Amino acid sequence: MKRILRRVWSLGVFSSKRYDPESGLIYFGRRYYNPTTGSWITQDPIGREGGLNFYAYVMNNPLTHIDLYGLISQDGGSMFSTMRNFWDGMKDVALGTLKLPGLAVEAIGYHLVPIPYVKDAIEFAGHCLAGKNPSAYTPSWNREKSQTVKHEGYGDGDPHYRHIIFNGVCCSLNDMMDRCAAKSKECGGVTVYGIYNSTNGIVMDLLEVMCQKLGILTEMQATAQREVQKIVDEMGEYRHHATLIVEAHSQGCETVHNLSSGLKKMMWLTAVGPARIGQRHEFQHVTNLMSPCDIVPYVADPLGMICSSFRRNIDFVKTQGCPLQAHNRDGKTYLNYLRAVGNEFKRMY
Repeated sequence: MKRILRRVWSLGVFSSKRYDPESGLIYFGRRYYNPTTGSWITQDPIGREGGLNFYAYVMNNPLTHIDLYGLISQDGGSMFSTMRNFWDGMKDVALGTLKLPGLAVEAIGYHLVPIPYVKDAIEFAGHCLAGKNPSAYTPSWNREKSQTVKHEGYGDGDPHYRHIIFNGVCCSLNDMMDRCAAKSKECGGVTVYGIYNSTNGIVMDLLEVMCQKLGILTEMQATAQREVQKIVDEMGEYRHHATLIVEAHSQGCETVHNLSSGLKKMMWLTAVGPARIGQRHEFQHVTNLMSPCDIVPYVADPLGMICSSFRRNIDFVKTQGCPLQAHNRDGKTYLNYLRAVGNEFKRMY
């Protein structure tokens, strides 16, 4: 019995290959290896491609190299490195899975809790539960505020024109700066202003939109009125015949709607996925750009949708990509059209 167990145990030993106890040789698939002499008993089947010595095992480097089939020596470090990277990847996936509850709690606090200090407490708990550094947490009162960003152009530009962007909900300051830079490039290097509305999560942003629709003066609305008027005043003698090339997305359209009538009459507005449909009599020119799959205009301004359908005041564009992302300003549906608008301006002016 012991002899049988010993024979079974000895079937796979050195380099995971089969060992023949009767001959004392190890079979690698293409030839036999003699562990006593440390060499093969037959020549290499692939000839000189496996090295100058036809009988040498892994070119006499058994500590760093391997031979899977008795044909050619390979660097064992690359295989071990691949296996190590695989297990490291599996470890990262496992750790990421463990962090998911914390990330979910943090997202719930940020987007769904409107009460300031309660919001921060829930966010911080999720932040720590997700394994993040507690000192890296930024409370809501220290985050980005509504402000004007400016991307300086490299072209001279017509002094009668100013380019302004209004963002929608859940937009970061970095996103706004990137949009201004892209718009500047599309329009031939003009200077672009961004009236940035800081985000406080989806619920707080939607509450702000409701206040704007009810005519309640919000901090963002006051900031927008003040900053746009400042941009016009800085145009000096050109302000009396100025045109503001405005792009507004989602909530930004509601912000533009609540500006003074004098400023709106100066605007050439492109409203993208508008939360408020722009009416022609309010602006110098208006284009309402909308995807049929974008539900925001239907929900945010149903009366405007009905009126505009009779006046043919909406330009519907074909949805590209996932319909659920149709409202995304930087998605394929709207972005390609906005680039075309910028290129048209550059060609004309």
